[in-house]
Amino acid sequence: PPTFYRVTHSKSHTSHNPHNLGFWSARGLPDHNFAAPSEEDFIKHMKKDNFASPYISLTTDPGFACTFDAHIGGREVVEIDAVKLWRMGVCVESTVDIAKEFGITYLGSDPGRLNYVTPSHWVARYWVPAECCVATYSLSQFEEICLKAGFLDKVTKKGIKPEDLPAKAYEKLECLLNKLKGRPNPEGEEQDFADESDDETTLPPGPLEPIMVETSANLPSCRQKPPTSDAEKARENQTLENSGPTDTDAGLNVAFTGLSVRDE
Repeated sequence: PPTFYRVTHSKSHTSHNPHNLGFWSARGLPDHNFAAPSEEDFIKHMKKDNFASPYISLTTDPGFACTFDAHIGGREVVEIDAVKLWRMGVCVESTVDIAKEFGITYLGSDPGRLNYVTPSHWVARYWVPAECCVATYSLSQFEEICLKAGFLDKVTKKGIKPEDLPAKAYEKLECLLNKLKGRPNPEGEEQDFADESDDETTLPPGPLEPIMVETSANLPSCRQKPPTSDAEKARENQTLENSGPTDTDAGLNVAFTGLSVRDE
């Protein structure tokens, strides 16, 4: 996935300052404990137990971000650049992949199954640097844009299931967020979309976006950057040709030396 979202408010369990340090888990940076999370750590985190978790939960579902902790006021939504996360060496994993690796039941009617394990729920280990937090939106701003892009039901304001999203919902969301923040849209990206938020019917669902991929074989590992399009690869190559290594790059390599990844 190219983008993650994180909802914050005054009662958030994860320490955060998106404009300064970013997000950091209870275990990791504070106590310099970067041991690979255990199965018990994962289960406790997913059950929302009160403990020093090594994880920071993220979502790829904009609609879910709008409805998470709906009973709490003052919520904000932080947009996180997934590509920057991987480039900085931060380990980000799909909860589905972790559950499968540990052999944890998360599907079906089993009353003992682990809840909240979904393709859109990802977890970062220890830290989400401020450099990866590209924008912060008030809930009202983000909700309005998600309504226009088709991620929320116009009447109930509940999230739309991935299979029921209108065509090009993710592209429309990206363009609307870029417009709000005064950012340029990717080359060749459509600039204007019709506003379907007040239509009586929705467009037929298009093919699933890359953001919804579930197959672990197609997902980037903790030490790989996510797949990119040909156009993005060309831009990356041009950027690399025009810039050499920096002190920051060297510092990041040192800073993340202690971050271990799950044993294969």
